Order: sequence, then C-alpha cells, then structure tokens
Amino acid sequence: YGAEIEAAKTAASPYQGIITSQKTQLWKVQGQINEARDKKAEHEKILQVGKALIETFGSGGASGPGVRAHLLDTRIAYLNRILARITSRLFRGSLEVHFPRLSARKAGAKRLSFSPEIRILGTSTDYSQCSDGQKGRANLAIQLAQAEMATQGNPGIHILDEPFEHLDQAGCELLVDYLKEEASRGNQVIIIAHTSALEATFDQTVTDVWENGTSTIEVD
Repeated sequence: YGAEIEAAKTAASPYQGIITSQKTQLWKVQGQINEARDKKAEHEKILQVGKALIETFGSGGASGPGVRAHLLDTRIAYLNRILARITSRLFRGSLEVHFPRLSARKAGAKRLSFSPEIRILGTSTDYSQCSDGQKGRANLAIQLAQAEMATQGNPGIHILDEPFEHLDQAGCELLVDYLKEEASRGNQVIIIAHTSALEATFDQTVTDVWENGTSTIEVD
C-alpha cells in the first residue's frame, strides 16, 4: 500500500477549499473587530472632550457648573496667591485666608462658592465661626488683595475704612509699612479712621471736626 499512501499524501484535500475560505473569513472578521476597537477608542476620546466642554461651559445644574464657575476658578487661584503673600506679610502666619474654588455637593454635583476659609495658626475655621477681630483682619486682607487684583499691578487707589481697628501695635506697624510700599509704587492710599494716633504716619490728613452741630473740614 506504499504507493496508495504516497498518492493520498500528495492528493488535494477535499476540505482545503473550505478551510481556506474559513481562514479568509476569520481574518476579515478580525479586521472588522480591530476597526471597531479603533472607532470605540476614538469615540471615547470625543466623549471625554464633550464632557469637559459641558463641565466648563454648561449652563449649570445637571450639565455642570457653567462658564461662570470656570472663570471664577481661574480668578480665585490668582486671588489666593495674592492673599497668601499679604497675610504672610501682615499676620506672620497667625491667620491665613483662602477661597475654595468649587465646593462639592451631594451626588458629585458642584455649586458656585465664594465664602472664604480662615486658617488660624494652621487650623481651618469657617468664616462664620470666627470672632469679630479675626473677621476684621480677614476682611482687610481680602480688600487689599482684591484692590491689587483689580489694578493688575498698575497704580490705583486703595480706600480703607478703619483698617487698624482689629490690629495690635505690631500689626498696625506692619500694615503701615505695607501701605507705604504701595504708595511708593504709585498707588494712592486713603485711610478712613476715627483716631488721630497715626496722623503723623501719613503725608496729608483731612479731619472732619464736629462741634456745636457744625461739621468743619481741616486739611493738614
């Protein structure tokens, strides 16, 4: 049977055509699977971009905090940098003021938040829980930071109402030094106060003297 065996080895298999066809079909299906995977990855990237756009420029509610929150986040980061420098200069680490960018709500939603956090000697405290003196110092730092932020480094006008009210002697001296530096950069500094103790500190004073029902303005 040797000849028959050799002939069988060299003879074409009746299933060869079916096998070749199935291989071709398999390669075609595999190619379609790979193409579908590539499209899925591309669509996922587009979806991520869409979610980011909705998060940034949505109208609020379920669609995201909106463009106002995006712009607020950007400016708050800048404001916090100014606040860090001012509070370090005026309060020497005893009190820090920080604005959180976006506060989280339930179910991962977000809302606009513009309430400051106060750190007293490194411990975070809600602004509403602070004493009047702590709030006064925080408000002073915020006012100075907002004035600097508004002028973008250009000369401007600082109008401060009772800035020394919640400061001790050392704090008053630090504030005076800070304001003198601001004046040296071309800023006009106007202080409204009910005490004459610091009159000598400033180049010019305008005093409203109330006497016998009459108000008189004196300029020195």
